[in-house]
Amino acid sequence: FPVTIAKSKWNEAKAIKSEPLIDQKIAECDAKIAELAKGAENEQKYNAAMQAAQALEQAKKYDEAIAKCNEALSFKNAQEPKDRIAAIQLAKQQEAANAQKNAEFAQKVKAGDDAVAKKDFAGAVKLYDEALAIKNDPAVVTKRQEAEKAAAGQSGGEADEQYKKILEVGQRSIDEKNYTKAIVTGK
Repeated sequence: FPVTIAKSKWNEAKAIKSEPLIDQKIAECDAKIAELAKGAENEQKYNAAMQAAQALEQAKKYDEAIAKCNEALSFKNAQEPKDRIAAIQLAKQQEAANAQKNAEFAQKVKAGDDAVAKKDFAGAVKLYDEALAIKNDPAVVTKRQEAEKAAAGQSGGEADEQYKKILEVGQRSIDEKNYTKAIVTGK
């Protein structure tokens, strides 16, 4: 460092002739050397705190990462820790929003599963649609398709029953020779 060179020159001058000005200059050099050493120490502490903050952020320990960024700021007033704090806070908000979205999704899927268990296939399809509006999931798509098929089979079964009843009424009308009723029933 140039300061250490200056100090050695002042020490050489003092060896030749001791004066208060030389002692003052040597003291100023010592103060500057101490300041530089403290600055280097602070830089090391700053770098260590920023590395720790980065590791904590990657581990999704956001509050601890923010604390390390604030610690880094205590050693050096730099923009990087401020930017990291803002980014970490945004990541925390996004993670919270995703957690809520996943909880809503899981609740809709469970409600759809419960509807299937109760043989309410049309209700299950509606609930699975609501879940899929939140998040696309191939397993839920499959569940929805199965519930839709079951709902179609269920309504097809009801139609088959109604058709059979109409045929029975129509056949009884024919057997009773009540052709007018048989014609009306068949329409």
